[in-house]
Amino acid sequence: KQGFVDIKTFFVFGVPAIITVYFTRHNLVPFLSEKVNALGSDPVNDPLWPTVVLGIFATLMVLASVSMIRGRKGGDSDEEQELKFNYPLILVEGIVVGVVTGLVGAGGTTMTSEFTKFMTEWIRSKSAN
Repeated sequence: KQGFVDIKTFFVFGVPAIITVYFTRHNLVPFLSEKVNALGSDPVNDPLWPTVVLGIFATLMVLASVSMIRGRKGGDSDEEQELKFNYPLILVEGIVVGVVTGLVGAGGTTMTSEFTKFMTEWIRSKSAN
């Protein structure tokens, strides 16, 4: 009612993200787990996959924290601006967020919200040009 949610953007971002999370958890993670564990010396007693996932998660959390500490460039503006959305880039963003969420099992909060904020600012800068 108040216009806080753009339904078209939800379908362009949210639906691909949800589908990609499902695909990642049910197809990509088992495949990668098998391949990465085969690289380790003892895939049964000392699997390598959990260490790889933890490393990816830690890296993403550090990047998210740096993004939060640095804050926004140019600050918040109270001026009303007409937003122009680049829907193909929003679709790609949804797919990337879906893969990351499905891969490391973290979703929605710190990591993906900071990533989404970064991608949104990047998309706006590309759309302005």
